[in-house]
Amino acid sequence: MASFDFLSLPEEQRLAFYGVLLAMAAVDGELDAHELGRILETVDLVALSPESRVTVRDWLRSPPELDACLEVLARGHADLRFGVVMHLTDVILADEDYEITEKMAMRRVRESLGISREQGLAIEEFVWEVRHIREE
Repeated sequence: MASFDFLSLPEEQRLAFYGVLLAMAAVDGELDAHELGRILETVDLVALSPESRVTVRDWLRSPPELDACLEVLARGHADLRFGVVMHLTDVILADEDYEITEKMAMRRVRESLGISREQGLAIEEFVWEVRHIREE
């Protein structure tokens, strides 16, 4: 899903973005193959330092804490924060099973990033529409 250019971010924010994607995908207790596929479409390890690459690989085995990643991203500008919510929505809807744990975590994400419930619902609707277009 094309949107905000995350590669233009400082490495600390890119790493936090990758971390929040993995943390959110694992919030229901497992990294689903569909969710992981969406994440791997987004992650660009080549653009990271060797240390950050190791961190991301470690997170694939044991995702980071959601709140630690959100803390870094919350300091970003609005385009970043909305882009994060859009990508997270795409990841959690990848398996078409939007569980209560994911909904609760998404609420935490929105609150941390200053995104209203209405804005979050509009993003979710947009992501569903894009998914339908992809399937055509």
